Amino acid sequence: MPLPSYKIIEFDVFTATDDLFEKYFDLNDELFFEVEPDDKPYPRDLRKKMMSDQNPRSDTHRWLVLTEKDELVIGFAQVNYNTKLATNYEQTKHIAVVELGINKSFRREGLGSKLLRTVLDHLLKLERITTITSTLSDETGINFCNFLRGVLVHEEAEFRLHFTKIDWDLIKQWKSTGEKLLKRDGITLEMFETCPDDIIQEYTEVYTEILNQRPLGQIPTTVRVTPETRKEKEKSWITNRGHKWITMITKESDQQISGLTEMVYIPESPEYIEQLLTGVKTKYRGRGLGKWLKAAMIDFIHKKYLEIEFIATDNAGTNAPMISINERLGFAEHISIKTYHFNLIGLDDLIPR
Repeated sequence: MPLPSYKIIEFDVFTATDDLFEKYFDLNDELFFEVEPDDKPYPRDLRKKMMSDQNPRSDTHRWLVLTEKDELVIGFAQVNYNTKLATNYEQTKHIAVVELGINKSFRREGLGSKLLRTVLDHLLKLERITTITSTLSDETGINFCNFLRGVLVHEEAEFRLHFTKIDWDLIKQWKSTGEKLLKRDGITLEMFETCPDDIIQEYTEVYTEILNQRPLGQIPTTVRVTPETRKEKEKSWITNRGHKWITMITKESDQQISGLTEMVYIPESPEYIEQLLTGVKTKYRGRGLGKWLKAAMIDFIHKKYLEIEFIATDNAGTNAPMISINERLGFAEHISIKTYHFNLIGLDDLIPR
């Protein structure tokens, strides 16, 4: 289709009209179904709420490609970077995360480069960004990253466990292992939604340790979770959005937290649940705690959320222990995800003004 006359505008989610949001979501849905033709995107009201959820620890800026008569949104760009309030600001202040999307009818016409030029001009004014990163799973985006000479720094995949394929005998066996640990070593399993105040300091320290043990390829950044950032996320996810964010932890006989697993259920998308971080502190490994936590959470989900069709989780290809656990449970790879890094100055030289 011939490229129509167009303009690039800033997309301020706090002042944008409902009509502009609808046109953006039309494009957003189209791009979603290219990658996930059999899934359903989040309802538009929820996505709008998520986009409008202000986080003082990061800045997000957006742009749209709008046809001249304001008929269609045919492209978008988004950039996000940490503010000085981020707990890992000194380590990440030079990094910006960029996302681009173009209507498939108007690709290969230079719109992606025009949008990227707009993003680059914005970032250059900050005088602190040196690295751009982009994570994606669509073939078009991957080809664009390769064209821009991006460096592939990490690969992972989304895995899905359909309830029709769960090995319930294995779930029972792994839960039985946990029950033996309870009797033999005094290890207990606890569950919460909002983290109790009496353990939040220890829990966020354990969470940080386990989170930063994930294989991240050549991505150098680490994340520090604090009681303050945990409470902020609870307010955002649980209070403001209405998500069900459930965490299970194991405690040793001395009440030290040794492992954790977590899931989030979004009522507006009742077909599936996302299982997030699962892990065990290094010194407590080798006794089956990870298996117990995974099995206990799956059993809880199965009994609590009867409408769920599958559980989704992400794993790096190099995380062999967790992939082994997930494969034995019945998880199967659904889609691959790649992360690329770019040098800002290199892109500035490559993309015409």
